[in-house]
Amino acid sequence: MELDSLPLCGPQQPPGRGWRGPVETCRMARSGGGLSPLPTSPWPHTIRNGAASEEGGKLKASGSQKQGEKKKERKKERKKERKKERKKERKKEKKEKKEKKEKKEKKKKEKKRKEKERKKKSKKIK
Repeated sequence: MELDSLPLCGPQQPPGRGWRGPVETCRMARSGGGLSPLPTSPWPHTIRNGAASEEGGKLKASGSQKQGEKKKERKKERKKERKKERKKERKKEKKEKKEKKEKKEKKKKEKKRKEKERKKKSKKIK
């Protein structure tokens, strides 16, 4: 890109989501003359209108950061819920499997008992 073809003062960051670092899109920034319209902070979204209040060495969180934290919190909650659900389901499946096995064994024993009885009767007749 030629220096003359750049606008006097263009957008400070490319279109799209999120901050991707300073993008030199104006003549003043490229030439290095005068005050640069680009933010000097690597995280300009933490500073609103130059009013950065330092609390214990930390920058005051902006609204978007708080939203991000809330989103993470909700994500953790959903993850916990899914984990609980899966645990319940596994427990239920295990119980069902156990019941099925017991039922099968009971049926087998009953069949064996009947077979034994039948043989006993046939022996008596002979």
